[in-house]
Amino acid sequence: IPLGMFDSAQRHLEEFEGLVRDFGDLDLIVSLEFLKGELAFKEGNNKTAIRNYKSALRIIQEAHLNSETSILPELGKAHLANGEPEAALKATTKGANLHRARLFAVSEVVPSQLIWWRHTQALVANKKTKEANESLQLAYKFLLESIQNIQDEGLRRNYLNKVKLNRDI
Repeated sequence: IPLGMFDSAQRHLEEFEGLVRDFGDLDLIVSLEFLKGELAFKEGNNKTAIRNYKSALRIIQEAHLNSETSILPELGKAHLANGEPEAALKATTKGANLHRARLFAVSEVVPSQLIWWRHTQALVANKKTKEANESLQLAYKFLLESIQNIQDEGLRRNYLNKVKLNRDI
């Protein structure tokens, strides 16, 4: 990614932060921390990403927002990139367990297959092959469910091969 894009993203994020702080809306504050984590991750700063994701989680938990499943998979991703497979597994297991406890509810924020794909990656990193295969099967099931109502064959193919997450699964 060109350096100028990071600078531009940082400027927009700073502008967003000013607006978010003025509004004081907790969902927006969570989004801000998440986006800071995403930018840090893209820049290769995994420790900062982890801090931002954890900050978002704290806000969610303190405010009882029930949206941890949108953050935990990405926290797991950052821990994996930082060479911390056990911490990644802890985060993704919590996310997977919450998703299961909520009867696999579909989220408007994060696709179900992402929760289970990140969990699969953490399981693989921890050499839990059997559990990883089970998690991958769930990720694949949710991926297929997400396109079941798309009738156009070309759109289905595009969704399966143009979206990196779906292609990886």
